[in-house]
Amino acid sequence: QQTYTIWELIIVDDGSTDNTLEILQLYSKLDNRISYYVRPYSLKKGANSCRNYGLIKSKGELIKWVDSDDILTPDSLEKQVIVFKLNNKIKMCLGYGKFLSNGSDMSQLNWSRENVSMNYFSDHIVNKIRWPIGSVMWKRDFLNDSPFDIRLSNSQEWLMHSFQLLKLKTDEIYNLKDVNYLIRRGHIRISSSFSCKYFINQLKARLILLSSFRKISISDNYQLLKQCLVYFFYSIKYCLK
Repeated sequence: QQTYTIWELIIVDDGSTDNTLEILQLYSKLDNRISYYVRPYSLKKGANSCRNYGLIKSKGELIKWVDSDDILTPDSLEKQVIVFKLNNKIKMCLGYGKFLSNGSDMSQLNWSRENVSMNYFSDHIVNKIRWPIGSVMWKRDFLNDSPFDIRLSNSQEWLMHSFQLLKLKTDEIYNLKDVNYLIRRGHIRISSSFSCKYFINQLKARLILLSSFRKISISDNYQLLKQCLVYFFYSIKYCLK
């Protein structure tokens, strides 16, 4: 349903046990823009391996990851592709998300508190401004082949965005302030299911960022250390339940 039609859709199966294979073989025959791959057994199971594998298989100059349970707005690709066409310096085009529940648009419930920032990295690490993975479009040649950390089962998007923002210059980011991604609510999501493992992964993501030896300001380090303490506390609390 995209208004921009020059796309490729790469679907990576993480080991489904239903009739996904039959359905996607049919669609890939009907539309040669659709490619279907099964995650190689040599790669660790999980969304991060699948996302990295899909990136390697991609042919396009621009990249967008979309989770299978979420929806792009019909003009999502068109608006972001235009940004890259008009300015070849852009490496990351920001978009925003809002929640969808039972097929109804929940316009009052946005994913991010803000859509304007004077310091994207600082505001991002404290979740003042944030982007669901499918709302952002990337320049393919800016990304390495494994932008997602396979050691994490949640908070991987937060960590990935953090690392990329540290590498980017201000004029390489375009803030498209539109909502272009709809996130389903009302069913179980791995990324929002509170558990011991959930908080451990949140803690691990912060520790990975802190130990990366990247240039992070003292105030940002302070914020990250505070988060580490909070997630450490909740990890203990939920692990003892």
